[in-house]
Amino acid sequence: MFIWLLPPIRQYKGKLFLYFLVLALADPISYILVISLKTNVYQFYSIFTFASVLAVTFNRISKKEIIFFITGFILTFLILISQGRNIVYLYLTLLHLVILWVFLKETLISFSKNNYLIIGWCILILYEISIVLKLIIFLEIKQTSVIYYALTTGFQILIAVFFTIYKVEDSPRIKIGIKDI
Repeated sequence: MFIWLLPPIRQYKGKLFLYFLVLALADPISYILVISLKTNVYQFYSIFTFASVLAVTFNRISKKEIIFFITGFILTFLILISQGRNIVYLYLTLLHLVILWVFLKETLISFSKNNYLIIGWCILILYEISIVLKLIIFLEIKQTSVIYYALTTGFQILIAVFFTIYKVEDSPRIKIGIKDI
């Protein structure tokens, strides 16, 4: 929980500052709410995950997408009052797939314009993939779920350290020499 408080400091005034701020606040606030209200943590994560979607699309919202966000807000509220564990996990998976799509799109646009990959975007894609996989595995709890949870948590701590050192936009780049055919 503590390590994720550091990346927003480094990402300040960056393109994804709000995203990292939501990530930093999600765990401590959810922990406090779960302890005080004695409820399922993933119901609160639905609020923070929806806020993450808003954070990554903050400057890109068109009038047509307003309906998507209003629908998302209503679904988030319904998920919050829902007691269905699988529904919450499916909803969280859907929201993280939206975030993953935004990161993939940003990476591909950046690559097509500049002919290099920004490592920060690639790591964000891996981070979102790990969250999606974690949620899918939680839908069917098995002994491997605990092992996978521990492995992905370690991986996510390393990601937090990376984004404490580098801003997404200023992270190392990989030049790929692809010429037009």
